[in-house]
Amino acid sequence: MLAQKVALPPPPSALLYLIPLGEAASNICFQWLHRLRTEGLSVEMDLSNRKLKNAMRHANNLGVRYVAVVGDQELENEQLELKEMETGEVEKIAFSALSKRLQNG
Repeated sequence: MLAQKVALPPPPSALLYLIPLGEAASNICFQWLHRLRTEGLSVEMDLSNRKLKNAMRHANNLGVRYVAVVGDQELENEQLELKEMETGEVEKIAFSALSKRLQNG
């Protein structure tokens, strides 16, 4: 394709990027990562333990649609804030509703 000077399509971007804050959040995020992927959803997770600002910048560079930051408060309330990266709109959602929300776009 390169020899024919045909433009390559951009690589697909993930639907959701999980940013865990702490060990407990990492464990939960790994579970979600596995479950959501088995449901056919494209999900990535920050494994670098970088600062939140840098993790958000990385998610933006990847072109993901949604970001969820998961920390102690989210674990305690069993809710997370799902941020749509393009619009900046933030939606609170229960853990149990995450899969359905992502499948419905």
